[in-house]
Amino acid sequence: PTKTYGDVSFVLSDPETNSDGEFTFTSSDNTRVSISGRTVNILSTGLVSITATQGETNTYLSNAITSIFIVNKAPATIGDFSVSEKIYGSGSFFLSDPNSNSNGEFTFSSSNDKVVTIYEKTVTLVGGGESIITAIQTESDNYLSAIKTTVLIVNKATTTLSNFNIPEKKYGDDSFGLTKPTSNIDGAFIYSSSDETVAKIVGTTLSVVGAGFASITATQIETTNNLSATIVTTINVIKATPIISGFINLTKTFGDSSFNLDPSSNSTGLITYSSSNTGVATISGSEVTILGAGTSRLTFEQPATDNYLEASITVDLIVSKATPIISNFVNLEKTFGDSSFNLDPSSNSTG
Repeated sequence: PTKTYGDVSFVLSDPETNSDGEFTFTSSDNTRVSISGRTVNILSTGLVSITATQGETNTYLSNAITSIFIVNKAPATIGDFSVSEKIYGSGSFFLSDPNSNSNGEFTFSSSNDKVVTIYEKTVTLVGGGESIITAIQTESDNYLSAIKTTVLIVNKATTTLSNFNIPEKKYGDDSFGLTKPTSNIDGAFIYSSSDETVAKIVGTTLSVVGAGFASITATQIETTNNLSATIVTTINVIKATPIISGFINLTKTFGDSSFNLDPSSNSTGLITYSSSNTGVATISGSEVTILGAGTSRLTFEQPATDNYLEASITVDLIVSKATPIISNFVNLEKTFGDSSFNLDPSSNSTG
């Protein structure tokens, strides 16, 4: 007969015979199969001879018959085998043998060496993803080889970003390249601006568009082994100081014609003018009218705009006295005895 290791004990039946002699049973290897009376106990695998010996009677001699008894190896039963999820970068770990009814040695293998590698029983995380981990129990004296698998998931690691700052800028400043944040991984960044009327980004170049605040977001793209991450900083673009040219001290002479002020400014604020001494000069719009000799301080004022600060500068207008123009005062020729006469020259001066 054939049995499997682990089978329960069983009772031998007497062979067929023409004698009524009693039977006794023996095993050729009591380390594999032992017999107690007629009960056979399976102790290990292998091949043994079972001998049935019939005792001598008054009419029959003793005789024996032998049968080959094979005990096959039993299937190994491996219990629960699982590996908890891991995070890339969390370090190597050791695999424990699953429970089994066999004492065969375990070896382990990985289906995806780009995710994990296994040396003996030490697992090294190589990258994010999934790998089938196979536990192989070798054949033992009494048990067949067995295999059990589980899936190991290696999750992508968290990306850590820091040190992302942009210094204060002024409207009109040149475009500049953004300095990428500090990161625990290599990987490309993309940038965005919350307000493109303040700052506009193309690639890694930021252009100042207007005064104000804008949130600048740096996003590191997800990689094979790491999750995407973002970090935000604020850019403050302050208003620029207007650059004013063509507004200088003036020298005029009483009697000069009216003239226009024509300075230039890079601000779009509405320009207004005023005169500190309206007895010397008055201003209408940008036209200056000279009314008398003396000094007047002329003030240029420009209010703040979205991108420029307010501006105010002054210059001096010096109006010199004019030289009087005298007429009708010419050389005269008279004769002694002529009557008295009046001099009547004309002058544009009131002196």
